[in-house]
Amino acid sequence: MAFLRCSSTTPVLLEQIKEICKGGCINDFIMQRGRKPQKQYRLSSNGLRYILPNVIPFLLVKRRHAELLLEALNIMGRIGFRAKRNQYTKIDEKRLEEIYQELRRLNQRGVKIISK
Repeated sequence: MAFLRCSSTTPVLLEQIKEICKGGCINDFIMQRGRKPQKQYRLSSNGLRYILPNVIPFLLVKRRHAELLLEALNIMGRIGFRAKRNQYTKIDEKRLEEIYQELRRLNQRGVKIISK
């Protein structure tokens, strides 16, 4: 399951993010001793389906990650709809695996990212 998570010691910032994303929730986040108390904002995959198309044009470093995640969320939405009728397709599962492997590769330290 994909989700967006942001932590901050400034709750006002998280409230603004929540307003921009039109959803999500803000909770207390327990930190290690000696650290400032934080709040954490969390947005579900449905919220990501809304916000990703709006932020992708502004991403420089993580653009490819966001594009792949949005594609996977769209596929998962279609699979979820078909799952009720037991109509899984191999094409969807194959593409999801390809997306997963590419995201793993992109998240390795030192990988050069070339946006499309």
